[in-house]
Amino acid sequence: LERQLVSMSHQSVLKRGFSLTRLSDGSIVRSPSQVRPGEVIITELSGGVIRRVWDSGSAPGDAGAGPVANDE
Repeated sequence: LERQLVSMSHQSVLKRGFSLTRLSDGSIVRSPSQVRPGEVIITELSGGVIRRVWDSGSAPGDAGAGPVANDE
């Protein structure tokens, strides 16, 4: 049972190449429409965290606005 729980944890999913993006209040971003321009988004990867300022004018695949300081 423990092994099954570990394999289903969000950390295990991140290790498989997925990411988890949240707003600064901790809520999960499921759609770009949830984020306002200028708002900070936090993306969790298996190797760490990326904080970015959302730029709604970004083209698909564009990195968007420059990074903001990571104070974690």
